[in-house]
Amino acid sequence: MRLQLLGPVELWSDAGTRIALGGPKQRALLALLALGSGEFVAESAVVACLWPDDPPASAARTVQSHVSRLRRALADAGVPADTLALLSHGRNYALRAAPGVIDVADVEDLANKARAAVSGGDSMGAAFMFGEAVRKWNGVPLQGIGDTEWVVVERRRLHELRQLLVEERVDADLACGRHADVLAELEELCRTNPMRERVWRQRMTALARSQRQADAVAAFDELCRYLAEELGIDPAPPTVELAKSIEAGRPLGAERRAAPMDTPT
Repeated sequence: MRLQLLGPVELWSDAGTRIALGGPKQRALLALLALGSGEFVAESAVVACLWPDDPPASAARTVQSHVSRLRRALADAGVPADTLALLSHGRNYALRAAPGVIDVADVEDLANKARAAVSGGDSMGAAFMFGEAVRKWNGVPLQGIGDTEWVVVERRRLHELRQLLVEERVDADLACGRHADVLAELEELCRTNPMRERVWRQRMTALARSQRQADAVAAFDELCRYLAEELGIDPAPPTVELAKSIEAGRPLGAERRAAPMDTPT
């Protein structure tokens, strides 16, 4: 059983059959509860999320109807209650799922394990787990449930999470000595995410470790021009210090930790 949020909102059986979940509002309700980490969400909060501008007078009854239909869909598909269950307590609702069912929860678990591996010095294991976490994405998150405010906010959060996991995976790869393997990816990341200085530092580090110090300095100059033209600012101190180390020919040690982002997006 797999509930996918990191792409179109869909529920898949162990046999690979997609389970019908109803229309966009009904699937939005399921996604909202799935992102609640098993905690109860008040009916009033559900209404505010599903109808943010002008909820109809029947909104509460509609939520109750959606809950009933979702329960029926799970029952008709033979989903065990200990695998996935939609609970209610008064006018509060929660979705309880077994480990491995909700893809976002899987990502968070893998990320925590990968960070523990980094702390324990297992860079290779960390790189693998970060990579597995990133591969959970199947397109733009929360597709097919509309673009209400909470959906947009969650999409942005999940996009930022993916970006961070990619950067953490690259750090782990660099710690394993895979600087040559990540260079092409880092060039693309700098092109598509030019304000994320961590990515530029990773690219500069990979270039310098590949005996391409001049290219590393050129990448730093490119970043300086971009930030000056777009934001009127200079690179953050860690980036400047890295550039000085590269220009001085000092050996670069593996960066155990780095800020996810130093300049605004």
